[in-house]
Amino acid sequence: MRAIQSWLLAGLLLACYRQEARSFPDFDALKQARPAAPRKVSGVSVSEADYQRILRWGAKWFRSETFGGERMITDVVGFLNAPIQVPCAGTDPERPDCVETHSSVPYFVRAIDALDGVPNNLYAGNGGFEGKGATHDLVIRFPRGSRLHGLPLPEAVHTGLDVEAGSAWPIGIVPIEAPPEEAKLPYIWDLAALGVGPAPEKGKNVRIGIACALCHYSLDVDWDGISDLQSADIDRPTPGSAYRPEHSWAIGNQDLKVGWLFGMSQNPLVGFSIFSGPIGVSDDDGAALRWVRWVKDNYRRAPEMVTREVVRGMLLQPRGYADVSSNARYNASQFPPLFTQEYWPSNSDGAVLNGLDRNSVVWTSTMDFSGLVSLAGDRGSSASGGLYWEKKAIYNAFTARELAELMVYLSPGGRGEPARRDALRDDILGASDGVPGMLAPDSVYVMPGPPGVMPDSLLRHPKNVAAGRIRRAADYAAQYPGDALNRGATLALLGIRTHTRPQIAREIGLAELVKRYPGLSADDFMGEAVNVSLDWQPSPPNQSLRLARASKLVARGYEVFKSEGCAVCHRGPFFTDNRIHRFSARRADEIGIAPPSTAGFRSLGRGSGPAIGSDPNRTEDSRPLYLYVAPSYDPKTGVAVAKGSPLRGLFGNQVVGYKTTQLRYVWGSAPYLHDGGVGVAIRPGAELDHDDLPAVLRVPDAQKLFGMSQILARQEAAPEAWLRPDAALSLQALLLESERAKMLAHASDRVIPVPGVGSAENPLGAPAFVSARELGIAGIGHDFYLDDTPGGERITALIAFLLSLDDAPGELPSEVP
Repeated sequence: MRAIQSWLLAGLLLACYRQEARSFPDFDALKQARPAAPRKVSGVSVSEADYQRILRWGAKWFRSETFGGERMITDVVGFLNAPIQVPCAGTDPERPDCVETHSSVPYFVRAIDALDGVPNNLYAGNGGFEGKGATHDLVIRFPRGSRLHGLPLPEAVHTGLDVEAGSAWPIGIVPIEAPPEEAKLPYIWDLAALGVGPAPEKGKNVRIGIACALCHYSLDVDWDGISDLQSADIDRPTPGSAYRPEHSWAIGNQDLKVGWLFGMSQNPLVGFSIFSGPIGVSDDDGAALRWVRWVKDNYRRAPEMVTREVVRGMLLQPRGYADVSSNARYNASQFPPLFTQEYWPSNSDGAVLNGLDRNSVVWTSTMDFSGLVSLAGDRGSSASGGLYWEKKAIYNAFTARELAELMVYLSPGGRGEPARRDALRDDILGASDGVPGMLAPDSVYVMPGPPGVMPDSLLRHPKNVAAGRIRRAADYAAQYPGDALNRGATLALLGIRTHTRPQIAREIGLAELVKRYPGLSADDFMGEAVNVSLDWQPSPPNQSLRLARASKLVARGYEVFKSEGCAVCHRGPFFTDNRIHRFSARRADEIGIAPPSTAGFRSLGRGSGPAIGSDPNRTEDSRPLYLYVAPSYDPKTGVAVAKGSPLRGLFGNQVVGYKTTQLRYVWGSAPYLHDGGVGVAIRPGAELDHDDLPAVLRVPDAQKLFGMSQILARQEAAPEAWLRPDAALSLQALLLESERAKMLAHASDRVIPVPGVGSAENPLGAPAFVSARELGIAGIGHDFYLDDTPGGERITALIAFLLSLDDAPGELPSEVP
């Protein structure tokens, strides 16, 4: 009984645990640049030469490392290898009486080959660096009347993929040579047979994988719709560009259409709970579960119908957003900038404290959806049963075996071959090699993880024992004293954790490096090198004429920023207190389209921090993670100071919310809030001086497009001239209650077209149009407003300051005559 009382007392203490945020009382953002990232790896100081080497290695791995995930992407997903139904030559494209089926792969590679204007030289330099063949938005062209999984296919699909001049592959799409014995498998890419020129000397038969850079690099740094760089390679600066190659790193690819990329897969069912869901339904857990059960009950009986509906939902994913929450609900998040120096915990909801854990989570889940079997009802979801007050996860509808069977049923590697399909299923389950998911077993460790995700029988699989793959938090305690024990399950959220790949360790001479620097972590070196690269990255400077003309307002804006309380949360050189702020008890559907109430900016200084009012969907989905796994942490250091406790859920939701975002590059990252829901654009054709900040902020409402429903609808109607939210107007809508009210009044406008309604079977009755809110883009929250009018003196000065925020806000551009 005493033990139970102690456990309850500990849970109560953890539920109320608080740490003071860091204080920067003397920091002057206009006179002091951010401090340089320390030359440390695993906490160990290294020489400048080794620091630069490690930084470059980290950047290379960020844009090219797959950890073996190409087997999942190619063999199971069939990424970019969808069957395209094309009208036969000579038939009416609108009503073809003859249809041929082709793979989408040739159309994809021809689009890259066409960038330099010279056909059939893709693998022979594709025009070279001077060929001016770069793009920030690769356009794939299809014959008129083509269809994708039964849905109408536009003649031009704007993917948002970035391709450097002279490259045969987009940034973040990685070819991996197939072993000779697998080279002739039908789903392996035969580069010599694609009709874009002679195949490369090495790697004629490849799988493709994806890397982190796919979503986070962009050659259009200032978001004006024009590529600013020919290459993101640090050693290949673009002559005449205002930006350096590294300015394109990790700024968030606001062009990328993730839904189209995965929709153009042979087996898009793998992403049915991530990128798709019931259309036209918001804030309805029951609808998500009904959708999941419908997919489960019908994917064998009517695979074409289920695939079409999954893809229909995928194609609704907006450009520049990614829904990475596996809850079968639309829960879009904007691709965030990744300037990580002294910026913890990770993710907008702060669900992962440590940069190494963040990297491992991305590598083991985002690059390998098959790892989601660890959330099935007989694995991870079984543990959530103890949280009887929490909503149940959709994966309770599956056993791990059932989920794995759904993943491989239409897979390229198992299609029509039951034996190969069963082998893929057993690989995903971990039954064949002890490692759930399809990453290379020699690149991961298996760990207990959160309750249930890694059954002990699987953890102690004979192959795991023989290979020495089993790790526990205590094994990391020597490297991260105390912290690893508190982080515990966060070290391996799906039961596996990446480590330095053996071939990489050999290539770079890691053993010698560790010998030179005792204390350097060999296991975590790849993750540490990526952290070094991300921490080092400079924020692109705002070189715009708009800021140059408003430069005299910046100092005044900084005074407004401080006097109105913004610096209470957005403090110091990184403009964040590194705290998670609760989101309030109000739900988005209770707020409706009315403007949220506010106490003004000054409420920021009250108590332990205000409720920020943001859309709670993402953090509600993270609650079991917080309650079972997420430890309490010190905002000053990011170090875990106590383990997670399920009892926190009984005492309010203080630990669940959104982290204070850093403000570097806010000038280039509109729309705002974690869901990218606060956006206002200048209506095409409006007559005004775009470089005159006061004039822009005073532009009449008739010349604005309020809210992301209207903007996204325009993007779909004219993707070749992608309409972008204006940073200044969007910041004004974020900070003036009157402008937010106008924006929210349009948040529920059903103007975004749903693919194929009226021209394809529609068994689930999807509406013809949806709103941004129905895609999880609510634009509510951060209810702290300035008392001013649009284009007023104080709001104009404040926005001028915000537009200056980069690594050196005090260094402003000069107006060019």
